[in-house]
Amino acid sequence: MTVSRSVSRLTETLFKPVVIPTMLYYTMSFMWAVGINITTSILFETPQELGGYGFSSMEVGFLYFTPVVAVAIGETFGHFFNDFIAVRYIHRHKGTFKPEVRLWTNYIAVVFMIPGLILVGQGLHRHLHWGTLVVGWGMYVFGVMTASVATTAYLLDSYNSASGEVAGWLNFARVVGGFSVGYFQMPWGLKVGYDKSFGTQAAVVGAALIVLVCVQRFGPALRAKGGSVSFKM
Repeated sequence: MTVSRSVSRLTETLFKPVVIPTMLYYTMSFMWAVGINITTSILFETPQELGGYGFSSMEVGFLYFTPVVAVAIGETFGHFFNDFIAVRYIHRHKGTFKPEVRLWTNYIAVVFMIPGLILVGQGLHRHLHWGTLVVGWGMYVFGVMTASVATTAYLLDSYNSASGEVAGWLNFARVVGGFSVGYFQMPWGLKVGYDKSFGTQAAVVGAALIVLVCVQRFGPALRAKGGSVSFKM
């Protein structure tokens, strides 16, 4: 495949009807994970007399087992649960399948993401025990990874002829959204309070459900109208 055709396939994939809305949902849900990583690492090492937790670098390093464990659990749960709901749908609908079935997993994910963010915000604002932050952090990351598995599976099922392009655009959405948070997470929390800043983040995750519902409701018609990604050279 030529360079020009490779680039045009990226563009063609991006403008398929459900790709941009799915990227928007994914960005709104995932982006706060990077912000938590940056904010908590700074505050955990900040001396207690300055409002932090006074942890050493090694202690903070051990705390980062929290997202590692949560990612592993979320990936494992998402993998098996996605297969379960897909097989169940196929059996109940006499062999037919539609990619939007994958998105039901995301509603389970949001049950963990929203409380997780609120817990982290309250913990930082009220200077609660570090275990509170670990629990909230773990809940949110578990939800994020569960949603990541389902969202990726949905777009791959929708455009299986462009798996590389789909994966590239989802990664782009995650990176652009996530790493932008690092520029404003700390100033935002210091200005309005971490309870309010993380509460707003939880509200954004909740608002992302509106996008998700629209994709799930109108996705089949939009995909049929947009067609698949062509293989022409």
